[in-house]
Amino acid sequence: MATGHFIEGIAGGRLSSEQYADNFSDLHPPLDHHEALVESDRCYFCYDAPCMQACPTSIDIPLFIRQIATGNPLGSAKTIFDQNILGGMCARVCPTETLCEEVCVREVAEGIRQACGPDCIIGLKMPGEEGVPGGIDADEAMRITAALASLFDYFAYSQGNFSLSLETHAPDGHFRRGHFLGIHHRIRPAANGVPVMALGRIAGPADAERALEDGACDLVGLTRALIADADWPNKAQQGRADDIRPSTYDNFAWGEIHAGKPLADVHNPQLGQKGESAWRPPRAASDSAVASSCRAPRRPSRSRRCAGWAPRSTWWATTMTRRRPTAPGWRARPG
Repeated sequence: MATGHFIEGIAGGRLSSEQYADNFSDLHPPLDHHEALVESDRCYFCYDAPCMQACPTSIDIPLFIRQIATGNPLGSAKTIFDQNILGGMCARVCPTETLCEEVCVREVAEGIRQACGPDCIIGLKMPGEEGVPGGIDADEAMRITAALASLFDYFAYSQGNFSLSLETHAPDGHFRRGHFLGIHHRIRPAANGVPVMALGRIAGPADAERALEDGACDLVGLTRALIADADWPNKAQQGRADDIRPSTYDNFAWGEIHAGKPLADVHNPQLGQKGESAWRPPRAASDSAVASSCRAPRRPSRSRRCAGWAPRSTWWATTMTRRRPTAPGWRARPG
């Protein structure tokens, strides 16, 4: 007697319970309460709501997102079902990346272009792998890129976002250099010739050249590397890569900005000052001055030791090795 797939006619139990669960599960896992609040915080609640114009069922999208953000999920569901009784089903199959989400970005880009004029360079930085349930992955990023390629002068891709996957968005010293280059490699063909900017811990000129040669990008963007040394491009162009003050990618500057403070970085005391990019450390005092300033007639007290006292042998080594007091970014030079 035939069983399973081979049963004739209408019959239940053709598949295992695991296969049924897999076949009828959501394409993207549902968001939990906290994730829904984070996602709802992204909406700008535009007065003309272009997302509503793109929605085939004209659901009041800003309203139901606002209701989620204010802790009213039942009201949000009512808003959806009042307009579309099949809202629960549509939510599982609707291509939002080519409807409400696309028109949202498109309207913003067109508005910027209109305000700034044709000579303004406008780019889009977006996640290539968001790393959260229901977030943008590489395939969706490629579809979005292809749909918006005519609007932008360049694209750039990152990993993570500013919410639940922030720790992967700004790769610190624990990440390898050029951490996002694989994402750029994969998505770049979808840009259809629009330049792609690589970013994400591209520390030195050699890293930038390698990214270009490998075909990951058309140009390179720097942020933390320029915060550490605003003269990075000039030094690279002049073949002085060893003179570039390196960033440790500790994300201190990020922390200051997110705390509402002015941009600051422990590696660049001249940050934001006039002439920052042309700054050079002043010549240090002579060796004899260093040696004389270090000598003491007797072992200092405990309090002085705690303040930075070192044995006399260390002072002698300082003098003999011609080590000078250093400013951030100082490098030893012959003579």
